[in-house]
Amino acid sequence: MNRRFPRVSDQDRALVRRACWVLEALRAGSASHASRVRGARRLADLVGVPRCLVGRIQCLGPPPEQLVVLGDLHGCFNTFRAALEQTRFFARAEAGRDVRLVCLGDYVNRGVRSFHVVRLALLLLVRFPERVTLLRGNHDEYHVRDGRITPAALPADWLDACRADGGVDAGFFRDLSRLFDALPAVAVGAEGLLLAHAGPPAPARLRSLRTLGDLDTPACAREMRWARAELARENAAPSDGSPGFGRRDLVEFMERLGVRTMIVGHRVVPEGAECAVVDGAGRCRLWTVSSMGGAGNRDAGGHYGHVTPCMLVRRGAGPFRRRKLWWERITPRRRGAG
Repeated sequence: MNRRFPRVSDQDRALVRRACWVLEALRAGSASHASRVRGARRLADLVGVPRCLVGRIQCLGPPPEQLVVLGDLHGCFNTFRAALEQTRFFARAEAGRDVRLVCLGDYVNRGVRSFHVVRLALLLLVRFPERVTLLRGNHDEYHVRDGRITPAALPADWLDACRADGGVDAGFFRDLSRLFDALPAVAVGAEGLLLAHAGPPAPARLRSLRTLGDLDTPACAREMRWARAELARENAAPSDGSPGFGRRDLVEFMERLGVRTMIVGHRVVPEGAECAVVDGAGRCRLWTVSSMGGAGNRDAGGHYGHVTPCMLVRRGAGPFRRRKLWWERITPRRRGAG
């Protein structure tokens, strides 16, 4: 099994710096919309707000003609590439079509091509900053102090592979850590769409949630990339002690902000995608999507063989409620083929 970590080149360092600059420029260009985004009590208040990045909140702007959402990738470069090919994202974006890509985070670990996934994600962000949104997952968190690199999530296969392959470039990881810190925690659309890596903030924080700006804090961002659903229970305190939510917690969060559809990753879904109606009236839906793995997928490094990798796609013009969100299976080419 090949776990080699590609040597960090000057081009890679420049790419990370460029991606950081792109995020800074997006935030600077969004300053005029900051008060309206932060002060929004419901997502419908964002009607008329263009695509913008305010703190950790990515406003998606008007619904595009095609929206593609990818869940956890965990080093599966081949499923990432296959999803782009199947949706013809490059061709449509180059042609100026109104297409958007949202990645829900967890680009690294477990799979064997983490660096390739990160590199492609950053290339997409730099090339199409107005069409690509990269959210941060719990595995995309590293702390560098005095040359020592500490991952927030285990297993940290990517970091272990670097060490086994001749050492770790602490300077590069420091720059990469700054980049991960700069990624948004949540993406929202005025039509009632909210995307995050894992879920809503901790239930105890819901009582003080008044506006969208309340989500833009370090603590809240961390909870939204670590939360774990226990929808079989009304209120949940996950057994592993991490932030979590039950059905009633989720409904309260969605109703407070006027969320009709929430899309997350984080939890492994063997079928690749799962939709749960979480309220009695059928107004609130939670989609969970997994975009990694697959039987015989060498990029997965022996993990997630039981998962059918999927993506969520929404196509067509018109109001969001009239355009359905579909799941589509990702079929990667076998390595060495084509």
